[in-house]
Amino acid sequence: MSSYLTFYLVPKGEDKKPLALISYSRSSEIYQAYYENAHTAFYGNGDEPNYTELTKDLSHHVVSELKEDLDKYEKAHEAKIKALQALPKLEGEALEEYLQETSSGVEYINDLKDTLKFAGFIDDIVSDLEYSDFDKVLINID
Repeated sequence: MSSYLTFYLVPKGEDKKPLALISYSRSSEIYQAYYENAHTAFYGNGDEPNYTELTKDLSHHVVSELKEDLDKYEKAHEAKIKALQALPKLEGEALEEYLQETSSGVEYINDLKDTLKFAGFIDDIVSDLEYSDFDKVLINID
């Protein structure tokens, strides 16, 4: 069964119906970051959907955790590269494994950087709500 994290903007004024901004599937790093760090509400089985309000503190927390994860992974990746480079000359299958390990590590780092950029973008929206036409940012998983 598919599961999606959706971000909503709630306009100021009388019509406060949340407007869906963007959704991410369970396999995305964005989904995982908000699921693990924002304790996101599930849509619900009733007539009324459930939401988690993305406050400044909560948004900052997600960004902070992502920065910490990125920093840890970059340091671990660098240490692994140094250890592999210290090995005798690699050939054949060992060289292929080295190249695969290096490539997948770089891809994951780039994925984390992209996730951090989006979380930073959402954090900017949440931080500047008072200057926009929106009241709040909501999220949920359905």
